[in-house]
Amino acid sequence: MVTENTVNNLSAALRQLSDAFHRASVACKDLEYTIPLLAAGVDLPSDAPKQGAGPPEKRKRIKDPDEPRRPPSGYLLFLQKARQDLSKTDSDLKPAEVMSKMAAMWKVLDESEKKVQSSPSRFQLIF
Repeated sequence: MVTENTVNNLSAALRQLSDAFHRASVACKDLEYTIPLLAAGVDLPSDAPKQGAGPPEKRKRIKDPDEPRRPPSGYLLFLQKARQDLSKTDSDLKPAEVMSKMAAMWKVLDESEKKVQSSPSRFQLIF
């Protein structure tokens, strides 16, 4: 007859066996990585990265509040002018419709007209 105590003991033994197999699997994967490196004569770092540690954290750049801003692109200058023109003519448009109209207007411009938007006068701060 099987008692509850026997079932619990068997369950605990199977859990330990499963954990042992998992540790052995991880050790084999580590060996698959390190044996070829050792055979090639590569020195392994003492603090080798742990598997699954993920990429190192990126440090956020500290911004200088007095740093000058980049000049706006020709497209941004065009958008500023076109938005003013569209707001005068079609004031009832939704913002999404305004953006789609301005994008279509930019798309039909010639390269020479786009370069006019990017002329040296663009270095004036407009924001």
